[in-house]
Amino acid sequence: MIKRKTFYVSALVLLPVIFLELASYVMLFALFDGPARVRESRESLVSVDTTQAGLISAGRTKQFQYILHPYMGFVYDATYNAAVGPYGFVGDDIVAEVADGNYNVVVTGGSVAGNFYVMEFYELKKRLQAIPALAGKKINMACIATAGYKQPQQLLSVAYLLSLGARIDLLVNIDGFNEMVIPLTENQPEGISVFYPTMWKDLTDDLGDSRQRILIGELSLVDAARTTLAKWFSWPGIDWSMTANLTWFLLDNVLSGQAREKVNELERTSGALKVFQKGPPDRGDRDAVQERLADAWGTSSRLLGELAKSGEFAYVHVLQPNQYVPGSKPLSENEKKIAISPTPGMAETTAQGYERLAQRIADIEQAQIPFLDATMIFQNVTEDVYFDTCCHFNKLGNDILLDAIMGFLGKTVYSPKKAD
Repeated sequence: MIKRKTFYVSALVLLPVIFLELASYVMLFALFDGPARVRESRESLVSVDTTQAGLISAGRTKQFQYILHPYMGFVYDATYNAAVGPYGFVGDDIVAEVADGNYNVVVTGGSVAGNFYVMEFYELKKRLQAIPALAGKKINMACIATAGYKQPQQLLSVAYLLSLGARIDLLVNIDGFNEMVIPLTENQPEGISVFYPTMWKDLTDDLGDSRQRILIGELSLVDAARTTLAKWFSWPGIDWSMTANLTWFLLDNVLSGQAREKVNELERTSGALKVFQKGPPDRGDRDAVQERLADAWGTSSRLLGELAKSGEFAYVHVLQPNQYVPGSKPLSENEKKIAISPTPGMAETTAQGYERLAQRIADIEQAQIPFLDATMIFQNVTEDVYFDTCCHFNKLGNDILLDAIMGFLGKTVYSPKKAD
């Protein structure tokens, strides 16, 4: 009789627990791809040695992955990305790989150039290895393209690396959009010189505003609460309970939302920069400023050409495609929804900017720089290519760009006639 009562009592206790565990297991899969992902997320909070509030230095509320650089404005911060090398870029170390037998290929530009490097890395290297003139060479690939870069940052980064003894054999510069649009949409509204780097306000804000300091303190408290909670739910035994995992996930989700609110307010209340931090004032109207931006783009490319001549390496300049260039691509219905900005004037500003760049191509070519105008490479492509309202395109788009660049290199840098 006693055994039967014990069984019933145990069943009454265990069955709800088992049911709750099973229900929690199902909910974890529905909400967060299962308990394994939840544990990984919690472990990352426990093991990380830097809080979100701690990352906000020099106004880097959104820009913690970058760090100020004395010559190039900013580079990627290796602290938060294992792929970043000691100079703030990714890829092979072109300062170290300088011996005969090496062939260093360097891609520069902004995020479009960076995406090209990442998506086409293996195929680009494979095609270069197949070029007879490069037989027996050790091909090293480096990407000094950085999201947000615009001239003269490409020029300055190449000059800086060369001054450190870097070896460059082929430099491919893919740019155009950042130079003509970002200065007018991001720098100018903040009163910052259009020739200053992107994100300059975020990267140089000294957090002098009292409300900012309060928000950072509040964010630190939320960070500490999330870390403490993650540690509690990581105790042996508890961390394998589905109910405990679900409870932690829901509580952390609340705290994470509070952290996002603090960060969003920090971005809205960024302090004003001092006059000297903003750079020289931009003279003239919008058209005059765009003319000067286009001149700086062309001059920077010609100076890169001079560096290439003195450094005895090949330099190819590629004007990147963009969806706002009239007639450059028949946009699909999906692209019309996701790749056209609702911001007034975005399309017009970009189209006008590209018109001005086109007017500088002859001067660049006159300087004997191989120039590829890639603005029309999607002219007959009906499939989806663009995936945002800025300028970025998918793998198909990068495949097409690679074909265009390799075809152009075959006619210029690696032309049999040039070899003769």
